[in-house]
Amino acid sequence: MTTQTATATDSLVEQLESLYADRQELFDHFGVATVEEVIEVIRNMEDQLLALYAEGESQPNSPEEERNYNGEELWTKIENIFGDLAAVTAKAADEFDFGFIRMDDRGTVEIYNKWEMDLANMNRSAVLNRNFFKEIAPCTHNRLFYHNLHKAAKEGRAVDQRIEYTFTYKMEPTPVDIRLLRDPTRRKAYMLIKRM
Repeated sequence: MTTQTATATDSLVEQLESLYADRQELFDHFGVATVEEVIEVIRNMEDQLLALYAEGESQPNSPEEERNYNGEELWTKIENIFGDLAAVTAKAADEFDFGFIRMDDRGTVEIYNKWEMDLANMNRSAVLNRNFFKEIAPCTHNRLFYHNLHKAAKEGRAVDQRIEYTFTYKMEPTPVDIRLLRDPTRRKAYMLIKRM
């Protein structure tokens, strides 16, 4: 098993454990979803995990997919993190060679850069002004992302957390390294994303 497959496997196991623990809470938060739909999300993730186990190793990325920072560059690029993030415009974010998403405290997407559009295969017009956790990437409507930011917003505190995660919604399982941030002064949340 390659390191990438092992990381994706560990990430999916952690995500499934979180979903098992939060089945009813997920149903409550989705509101319009049925229990059957929530169970279907879990079953899809289980199928993806079994496929990863069976595959034994991931396929290499094609050259056009290799657009990540090497090493820690992503995490050290922004010095005064919240001041610099607040100054990022949509045009500037499109120049980044990593995913950049800015949301308000409710999860409404304000900036969604080109790198992230390519990764998720989504148009900016389909993402902007919509709820990231419920409409764009419901696989992040869990304790690791949504509940963490929601709790921080209620408590008025900052978040600066790294998460190894596997995106699964409307795409092949894609392991990513995410820096999740919340600026309590401006009440904005940010996701900085790179492929693993």
